[in-house]
Amino acid sequence: QGRRMFWNPETMRMQNQVPESLTLAEAPEPVEPPVKLLDIGSSINRFKDWPFYVEAKALDLQPVAEDVHQADFFDLEIVEAPGAESPLYVKDGKLEGVVAKSSDVVVLSLVLSFLPTPEKRIEMVAKARQCLRDHRGLLFVVEGGSAI
Repeated sequence: QGRRMFWNPETMRMQNQVPESLTLAEAPEPVEPPVKLLDIGSSINRFKDWPFYVEAKALDLQPVAEDVHQADFFDLEIVEAPGAESPLYVKDGKLEGVVAKSSDVVVLSLVLSFLPTPEKRIEMVAKARQCLRDHRGLLFVVEGGSAI
């Protein structure tokens, strides 16, 4: 049976209980499709086949598909750009950063296990969390048990 863990943005750590800062008095407004999805470590942009449901942007160190941006997520800045159309900040045709609070969903699938230390894994999760919209973003982490 799986273990439920919650990200606490105040302590920047995973914990077993829902952080008090994340409990809401009322539910946020639902998001109409397509939702903005950022797939970090996706060499093929597997979500692009469902454009009605998701507007997918993908990053990878060694992309295979043309529509995947080549970038090291750690090298990209998280930039403030309220109202930006895309979660990716592109300047002069070059990917410069990821827009803070711009994605409804961020996916880290089989990425954390490739990082050398637990500290780098925590850093990646914290940075990915900065890309999510407040109080309604979903962070999906898919990994084998040894990476978490």
